[in-house]
Amino acid sequence: MKKNEIKVLIVEDDKSFGDVLRVALLRSGYQCVVSQTPQDALQQLKNNLFGATVIDCLLPKMSGVELAAQVRADGNLAGPIFLMSGIFKDKVFMQDSLRKTGAVHFFSKPFNLEDLIKAIDTELSSIIEETHPPLQELLMKQNPSPGEKIDAVKKTPSISGNELPKIFEFLVSSSSNGVLELIDEEEQKTKVGFWHGKIVNVEASDRPSFFGALLVERKLITHELIESVVSQPNPLNKRLGERLVDANMISPHVIGIINTDQIGIRMSQMIRNVTYSMSFKDGNSDSIEREGFFDGPNLLSFLMDCITSKISTEWLKTHYLVWDENPVCLAANFDRSSAILTFGPITRLPNLIGDLELGTEFNKLALRYSKSPSDFYAAIHLLAINQMIVFRSVAKSFDSTGQIKRLQQIQKEFSQKDDFEILGVPRKTKSTDIRKSYYELSKTFHPDRMSPDSPEELVRLNKQIFSRMTSAYNRLMDDDSRAAYLKELEIGQAEKILEAEGTTEEGKALLKAGQGAKALEKFLEASAVQTGNSELALYTLWARLTTVNTTTPNVATIHNLVSEGLSRIPPEDRHYALYYFVKGLFQKQLGDLESARDNILHAVSIKPEFIEAKRELNLLEIGQKGKKVDILNSDLKEVVGLLFRRKK
Repeated sequence: MKKNEIKVLIVEDDKSFGDVLRVALLRSGYQCVVSQTPQDALQQLKNNLFGATVIDCLLPKMSGVELAAQVRADGNLAGPIFLMSGIFKDKVFMQDSLRKTGAVHFFSKPFNLEDLIKAIDTELSSIIEETHPPLQELLMKQNPSPGEKIDAVKKTPSISGNELPKIFEFLVSSSSNGVLELIDEEEQKTKVGFWHGKIVNVEASDRPSFFGALLVERKLITHELIESVVSQPNPLNKRLGERLVDANMISPHVIGIINTDQIGIRMSQMIRNVTYSMSFKDGNSDSIEREGFFDGPNLLSFLMDCITSKISTEWLKTHYLVWDENPVCLAANFDRSSAILTFGPITRLPNLIGDLELGTEFNKLALRYSKSPSDFYAAIHLLAINQMIVFRSVAKSFDSTGQIKRLQQIQKEFSQKDDFEILGVPRKTKSTDIRKSYYELSKTFHPDRMSPDSPEELVRLNKQIFSRMTSAYNRLMDDDSRAAYLKELEIGQAEKILEAEGTTEEGKALLKAGQGAKALEKFLEASAVQTGNSELALYTLWARLTTVNTTTPNVATIHNLVSEGLSRIPPEDRHYALYYFVKGLFQKQLGDLESARDNILHAVSIKPEFIEAKRELNLLEIGQKGKKVDILNSDLKEVVGLLFRRKK
């Protein structure tokens, strides 16, 4: 039965509060009838079939408890009964009322309306057809239309920053025109302009410009020439690109190329674990400034990049828990020649597409690929964003053994997470988003959804998982307990971070002293605490490279780790000296000396005091003059001699 076919009866003599309840239930999808007297309520129950009945305990001529008891005695089809009261709040009275009436829940006024709606949803879950929020509903549709995609975006008032790749793809593939406005928890506003299915503009007042750095990286100009222009007066307040064009240092078309790069960086900066208020306004976007753009092909490259470098596997695990029991299969428009299938995680899981062809349940897939979770969740996410897979309604078949293994896996993961991570929300999110996340997860893990003949172990595990989710929800929804919990987390995290920073500094000292293997141990220890720290990740890769020599047995494995590590550095963090230096060291080991020299030279141009980069650059130049030098294995005297030998 569809939700909008179910009637809910409200018995409330306070007209204003009755109207509030009616509006809330209508918005949630139910039909709603309000009665102000017990007599009218009894008449309504005789004439209509109600899915649920909500009764206030204080009514004229007959108490709500008496009315509920009579309704049950008469056998009226009232569905589950919910009692509420702002006067009777004694626990003994509540328990006695529930026992006498067979009501399923007692709400003390004032209460959160969403809690009442959730309770009704839960009680009626067995008869209500499965529903999801608009963006999730799209994932159950074969080839959704452009209008459906845009409509789903418009119906989504808030979103995690980690979900923005999905929004970008939906609006681009829908050839939309308009402006997407996002406001983060610090009230910082960002606007993304769309023009005929292209992302043409990202306006963010708090985002630094990479324009000059990008010009240098593309070898279109030098730092010195940029500085010579920047140092001149700018009475008309022109932007850097315009000033360089006026000085005949770059061609006008270069501005579009660099702006495209910068749009990608700013989009990447938006993808983070925060909650945005979101709105999309259609309109004639001809007035939007368009100097560079992101379209389908380069958006796909961006999606691949940001899923690898920006979105954590742990967040993806929580994000896809709502689909745990749903079969997932290839979409009707699945294209075997698509560039999507060149995505690294997909290529590393050669059996995944075959499993998706069979329409396998998500929980079975998660178990099957539990040894490669990063690749599995990244692959699923990219396929889902591009509508290459479809989630079906929950399967009727029941594999208790597989379910028990899956719940054991989830329980183990929950034991290592804090309350925010369990619900998949950032620490500064609003209560409405905490509630939304909890309710969505409850659709999968609420104990009432368990089959009566489920094995005892399965029921036990499900109850424990739901109990952990509920305890997280209750703590975060109470302002005082949430504040205390946040303080506890922050104090503990601050201590760990300080310790990790000290360990990192020890690693840097060891690395500079030529003790790469010991430095690597320190960096790996610090990385366990400071996840997502690009500088630490690059130092770790640098240390890994120093452990390679001609006798190292696992060179290919180390090189794969370094290659993957570089791909996980977010786009906005790839414009600093350390990144180019590590990239150059890696290219040197691979034998690409020309690229190595270019990257290390760029590192020195960004940071002239970078001694290690200068040393490597000198060694590369010596090697190019005919003397091959292996800095990792050569005698120090030989290296120094080559560096300072007099020219004949």
